[in-house]
Amino acid sequence: MYSTPITRNADSASKLLKAISNPNRLMILSQLKLLGARNATQLLANLAISQPALSQHLKLMKQEGLIVSHKKGAATYYAIGDKVVNEILEALEMYLGRVQH
Repeated sequence: MYSTPITRNADSASKLLKAISNPNRLMILSQLKLLGARNATQLLANLAISQPALSQHLKLMKQEGLIVSHKKGAATYYAIGDKVVNEILEALEMYLGRVQH
């Protein structure tokens, strides 16, 4: 039997990809990658979802360790919490760049 990091950690890899694989979550993560830490109002300005839906997506991504949050005054700011998320987004951007040509 062969063994790779993926075969040894398939459940963890699947959980990570599942957390990222929603179009709205991809849009949120893309904003955070491009623009840095953002609050909910700033994120919503570029999304076609409700504030409660955004809250649910942020909660799930925070639970999965994809994002972190910090308070600044009354606002909560969100940022990518793990460099692997940036690496996955970069891989997707490279893939999509090749597909669209």
